[in-house]
Amino acid sequence: MTHIPAFSHLTDQNSTIASTLLERSVHNSRQPINKLPDELLVDIFLIVEEPTRSIRKEAELESRRERREHRYTPFQDVVVQVSSQWRHAAITSPVLWSYIHITDTHSRDIAQLWASRAGRETLFDIHIELLRPYCVSVPCGIVDWERQEEQVMLTFECLSRHGAGPQRWKSLSFFALHPEPLYVLTGLLNQEPAPELQQLQLFVDGAMDSETDYQEVRGWTEAHGGEGYSLSEHATPNLAHVEFERVSWKYLFDRPKPLLSGLSTLKLLGGFEFPATLPKLHQLFSANPRLELLELNVGNTPLDTFDSLRGDLHLILNPAHLPLLKKLSLKCNYDITWAWGIISVIRAPLLETLSLAGCGNSQADMTDAELFDHVTSNMFLGNDSRSNIPANSLVFPLLRELDVSELILLKEDKIAQLIASFPFIVCLFIPCLKAVKILNGLPHTLSRLETLSLLCYWDRPHDCVQNVGGLVSSWEQNGCPVQVERLSPPRLHLPK
Repeated sequence: MTHIPAFSHLTDQNSTIASTLLERSVHNSRQPINKLPDELLVDIFLIVEEPTRSIRKEAELESRRERREHRYTPFQDVVVQVSSQWRHAAITSPVLWSYIHITDTHSRDIAQLWASRAGRETLFDIHIELLRPYCVSVPCGIVDWERQEEQVMLTFECLSRHGAGPQRWKSLSFFALHPEPLYVLTGLLNQEPAPELQQLQLFVDGAMDSETDYQEVRGWTEAHGGEGYSLSEHATPNLAHVEFERVSWKYLFDRPKPLLSGLSTLKLLGGFEFPATLPKLHQLFSANPRLELLELNVGNTPLDTFDSLRGDLHLILNPAHLPLLKKLSLKCNYDITWAWGIISVIRAPLLETLSLAGCGNSQADMTDAELFDHVTSNMFLGNDSRSNIPANSLVFPLLRELDVSELILLKEDKIAQLIASFPFIVCLFIPCLKAVKILNGLPHTLSRLETLSLLCYWDRPHDCVQNVGGLVSSWEQNGCPVQVERLSPPRLHLPK
């Protein structure tokens, strides 16, 4: 026979619960933070919430690297459970719910609730990851890019249906396993423009286990060259910040006019299918005269892909004027020649930060020598200057930070010559192993240098700072004290 608790016993339990809740309510009301007005509470929530986005992304990247499941509770879901006051303050603050993060079908469904709490006028930051967890939740295979294309359309329709469509997007970050879903998204934006979109990040995963080069083989098809898949200027009229990672450079450059224009920030990372000749790059730079930050990384692009670029190096190109550019980063795992070429076709008088990474594989080559001379003295062999800048003037006269810590196979005297051509730098990054030879090779003291950073790849214990101690001491005696620090190589973020 089932035992039925006495009614009086249930009443006692309810009384105990009610008493506990009352005590907790009284305790919470006495806490200083709960005496703050809702407006101030919301300000605190917003200050805390934004950094948690980057923490969440880092945790998810780590979980992909280690192939383990990652569970993350959004900051908003924590806040609404603390107290009734916090819940009320959070739910009645539309901007707190403006960041929609979709990683699977479950989080896509929850987006409806967040969109309703964001109200009708708040602009959204949209983050969509069509990666392994999403495929598992559907389910569909990770190589089934056609099924993933369908999921892009379903997600797009879901957001639009619940009032969080592209008309209200402030930023969009989209991560995919294959390029096809990315092109579908671009086509959808052409049909439903995003007039308020300011930031766009598109990322194609570069780690497919045994199919590592799978998406590179099919990174570009004739269908994706059609107008429907080209990002129309009418689709994103206010776009200012663009970051493309492992998006085919053929998609970017194999077209009559630049895909992107009017930007303040441009990052093209891990490019492949490289048709980016100097005229094409020059055309892109000229279409973006308001650039403040430019970062180009061609990754593991094979050496032979630069042959067409080398053939363009003697073309007479009036440098693209980038009067607002403050930061320039050029990286390649192989031939650094392409970076010298890019520097030769831009003019950035206000540049403050320059980062160069790559290999000097052909120092004896006349082209490399000519380009290197341009960077260090603004002169080409044969006195064939490509700009109206006075001969022997500084290419970047206001440069304050120079990072050459990842220049490989470039002789120490060449690196020293490069550093010496920027006499006003305040921060310098150089490789640990070459530090002493580079610094000894400087023809003059860097009188304004404040920080010297040594990038060290050595596993065995050693003292990088002590190795350059004598030189630093002599600088200090001459009235130029410099702080020296050791840096570890950056970790590679390879989502899986």
